[in-house]
Amino acid sequence: MTNSQIDNSHRDAKLMLRRYMLDKYHSGTPFRVFDCCQGGGVLWQCLREEYDVAAYWGVDVKPQRGRLKIDSRRLMASIADRNVVDIDTYGNPWQHWLRLLPHIRQSTTVFLTLGQRRGMTNQTKEVIEAIGLGQFYKKAPISLLSRMGQIAVSRLLTKGCDYGLIAIEAIEAVAGPTARYFAVRLCPDSGTAGSQPGRPKHTQAEKEPENV
Repeated sequence: MTNSQIDNSHRDAKLMLRRYMLDKYHSGTPFRVFDCCQGGGVLWQCLREEYDVAAYWGVDVKPQRGRLKIDSRRLMASIADRNVVDIDTYGNPWQHWLRLLPHIRQSTTVFLTLGQRRGMTNQTKEVIEAIGLGQFYKKAPISLLSRMGQIAVSRLLTKGCDYGLIAIEAIEAVAGPTARYFAVRLCPDSGTAGSQPGRPKHTQAEKEPENV
């Protein structure tokens, strides 16, 4: 499969998810986008024709004329002025997500693409840590690991609570078996306005994401 084919996988589902959140939380107001994994730029080329995008910055690890070639995980602390963040990775979005959360200072919409794996064998460090199994996850039954994988996703999506962020909405767009598409609307908790930036603050977790 070519990069262009990957970039366009389930494009309708991705666009539906983004339009829903942009219409609900950014309608009539210019917003500023950071596109962590720009790829061919297909999605946001389309969306920029439909919405009032005040600023757009797209980067990718793949070189392309006219854009910065960089691992966008390194930029998470430098995008405080962006209120829409698109993490459309081909596999694991959690490293970006966890690096982003401590630096959110305003209401922000985040899109995430999660590549699907069967069971939980060869899972990422972030997923294993989220369910607290450590090295013992390899010894657990596959049926249990499948359920634990869903629990890990829910815990990771609500990780913003540790940084005084309220997930007022978390939704998932229905797509194919190889990937899951999420959107989360995060707002700083006014009750934590005086807390130290970037320091985890444990609060009650939000409910699991709903389908759209």
